[in-house]
Amino acid sequence: MAALFSPGDTKADEIGASCPEHVGRHEVATYFTSYHKGQFEVSCDPINYSDVHEFSWPGGVALAINAPGELTAASVVLESFKLRDIGDIVIDGCGSIEVHLWFDTDADGNYFLGLTPTGMYTGDGNDDYGNLVGSDFEFYTHGRGKHTLSDLKAGRVPGINEDTTVALWVGVLSFTGHESAIIRSINGHPMGKKAPLPESGQQL
Repeated sequence: MAALFSPGDTKADEIGASCPEHVGRHEVATYFTSYHKGQFEVSCDPINYSDVHEFSWPGGVALAINAPGELTAASVVLESFKLRDIGDIVIDGCGSIEVHLWFDTDADGNYFLGLTPTGMYTGDGNDDYGNLVGSDFEFYTHGRGKHTLSDLKAGRVPGINEDTTVALWVGVLSFTGHESAIIRSINGHPMGKKAPLPESGQQL
């Protein structure tokens, strides 16, 4: 499977520097992302273009994309967890929702190489990401292929084990046209409202 896109550095205290009211407040949606006209973008607030629409309100988060013939994506991202804390992920919502994981494989405290001051992706470094389907995970980086979460937690993939820090990407993407979704909650944590993230050792 071809790579979908390479996200940027998702270290909360750096991404939140342009909107410091978000730093350290542990919102359910740590930030929003989009992939739009070949650029990956991270923002503390919903992102809106002609082909990417994100809205947050007390009842949840709405995501919509419409760009026929061009890869486009919109998401919310939750960080940071240890891989051992990722178990069943239950999303209350509707639409074409996908779940990705980002891995801080090189354990440098960042996901991927970094962002420009405007929040644009600059490189994937030695980190990994891919698509979570049930208990299986398919990487889009470094030829790592497909593995179960149990294998990843057990350290059967070099550089990744249960202590690896991960972030959770929940959103919609399309190569062909329109997709949309409403995300009301993730494992009981309501979207669009401030709520504490699980402590280490608690499953998301």
